[in-house]
Amino acid sequence: GKHLDTGEYQKAIANYDDAIRLDPQYSRAYNNKGIAYKKLAQPDRAIQDFDEAIRLDAEYAHAYFNRGIAYNALGQYERAILDFDESIRHNPQYAKSYNKKGIAYNSLSQYERAIQDFDEAIRLNPMFADAFVNRSSAYINLCQYEMAKDDLDHAIQLAPKLPEAYFWRAYLYDELGQYPRAISDLDQAIKLNPQDPDSYINRGLAYSNLDQYEKSIKDYDEAIRLNPQYTEAYYNRMSSYSKLGKPNKADADKKKACELNSNYC
Repeated sequence: GKHLDTGEYQKAIANYDDAIRLDPQYSRAYNNKGIAYKKLAQPDRAIQDFDEAIRLDAEYAHAYFNRGIAYNALGQYERAILDFDESIRHNPQYAKSYNKKGIAYNSLSQYERAIQDFDEAIRLNPMFADAFVNRSSAYINLCQYEMAKDDLDHAIQLAPKLPEAYFWRAYLYDELGQYPRAISDLDQAIKLNPQDPDSYINRGLAYSNLDQYEKSIKDYDEAIRLNPQYTEAYYNRMSSYSKLGKPNKADADKKKACELNSNYC
């Protein structure tokens, strides 16, 4: 799929529809059409096509894998795990299936189970930087910080341009109260991915913890620019404005946070 590779997903879907009209048994066309819908953030619609690909070819490991990713996107983690298991049954060497299954277990807060899957992904592909990052987040949730740091250091060695590795290592430094180190890693994460509001939020919090409230406000401003519905950014900025003795601005942010989410009222 040329159009799939170039990000022209609507054109890709039209092409796959043409291919299916010519050959209604063409399971790969259904699978690729599902990928296009997944890329368009339409996981429900994608699942219909993956269902059809699997109906036509019950041993289609990639279609199970892709349907599992779509279920993950919908928060249906148990169904995703069943699909990743099925993908692994048909293709036991596919490290990415173990990695995605680990992500689903992470989302279910089953961190030990997640680690087993990340272990297997890494055994199959020792260069799999994403799997090290994902395993580190499970270790962080289990408060196994040294194991997490080893994984993140290794991920950065393998993939020095992977923003998630710096993001999670910064999160770890923050948990340990090492705020300057957290800021340094978030600088790097932002340089690599300037569109991620979470990095600005976390750097803002680190600046707040160092009593550098003007800098924290700049980061919250940027998070809000990237995502104007980001309740936590308004709430955190309110706190920084309060510390700087700017009650009017603090009140405006409190009001906005409350409008967006009543838990912040």
